[in-house]
Amino acid sequence: MSTLASRTALAALTVVGVAVLGIGLWLVAHLGTSGTATFSASPKGVAAVLVGPDVLNRVDAPVTVTARAAGGAAVFIGAAAPADAQAVIASSPHASVTGVDVTDWALTTSTAGTSTVGTSTPGTSTAGTSAPPALAQSDVWRSSASGRDRTSLVLSQASAPESLVVGSADGATSAVESVTLEWEHHAWFFQALVVTVVGLLLTLAGAAGLWRSRRPVDAEVRR
Repeated sequence: MSTLASRTALAALTVVGVAVLGIGLWLVAHLGTSGTATFSASPKGVAAVLVGPDVLNRVDAPVTVTARAAGGAAVFIGAAAPADAQAVIASSPHASVTGVDVTDWALTTSTAGTSTVGTSTPGTSTAGTSAPPALAQSDVWRSSASGRDRTSLVLSQASAPESLVVGSADGATSAVESVTLEWEHHAWFFQALVVTVVGLLLTLAGAAGLWRSRRPVDAEVRR
């Protein structure tokens, strides 16, 4: 291999190493030593949020769901069979969690239902054409939690597939402020650490090779 081709390959190796190292450090920083992946969403103008099994049960590890209510109101979280959860929501305005975005560590959502619940102004009504359901009054929930301002529910995945509904316990139109899903898997931290080490080794190998390849060229120039 010619000197130019060799140095080009070493430069490419260094660039790849830096990229892999950056990804590894980024994953380690977000996952932490516990290996916890956290994704959040702040849906606007809805009184309920539906999380389907394609997101809730996508990882075979316990998931902690945390919900906050706007204005310190009471908030409810309930887990049920997907068909039962959909029946409770029916056509009321809500946000559906459609996936996760690792780039921003966020939950992706779409708005569904007949209308949304918005912020009010004097002399106007914020009620949609379909009122939010009174979630706590339903008997479909396999597990549930409620509290004022903030509440959490841990699902073990033992009852998968399941869907999750977040909203007001009594059917009030106060909007959900945020929903957060956390998956904890200790192996993820070590996998991220392996990526970091591999990136570091590739970077060092490429940089060291480039440094060594300079010597013959420098000697030729001096000659």
